[in-house]
This record gives sequence, C-alpha cells and structure tokens, in this order.
Amino acid sequence: MPKLHNWSIVGVDRVFADAVIGRESIYIHGLLTGHNVARLNGKIVYTSRVVRVQGSFVVTTSGTLYELCKVLPEYEAKFPNAKERLFKCSN
Repeated sequence: MPKLHNWSIVGVDRVFADAVIGRESIYIHGLLTGHNVARLNGKIVYTSRVVRVQGSFVVTTSGTLYELCKVLPEYEAKFPNAKERLFKCSN
C-alpha cells in the first residue's frame, strides 16, 4: 500500500487552516513508499486531488489510497495536530 512520509498539505487558494475537503482542492506532498510502481518509491511526490479521508488514509481523484504516516516536522510546527485536523475537517 502506498504510504506518504514527512507529508504536508498543499492547496490551491487557501492555507490548510481554512481548507475543507470537497470545498477546496487539497493535495498531499511527501516521500512515497510502498507504491506498486517501483520507480516512484523513495521519491517526493504530489498526489492528485484528495477526494475523501477514511481512517488514516486519503483517497485521491486517481483512486489511489495513501496511508499518511509522519507529518513533516516543519509543517507540524506551523499547523499543530495537522493529521488530526485533516481528518476532523473532512467529516
């Protein structure tokens, strides 16, 4: 299963604090592991648009299910509890 490590959220027009899935375009940026395309593993990637969150996973418009692992420390410092906030705002 694809996993994103040291991830952060990037959006089109708003900062994370104001983003709500379904209303804003949210993408995840991070280090990819566990992908079935071996050449992508170990690369820093941007996902396609996140369409929903389920558990500790995000699903993108491409249909890929990503497990979100550790948040990028600099991002977590700027947006404390980033992972929890992402899951909360999508419910």
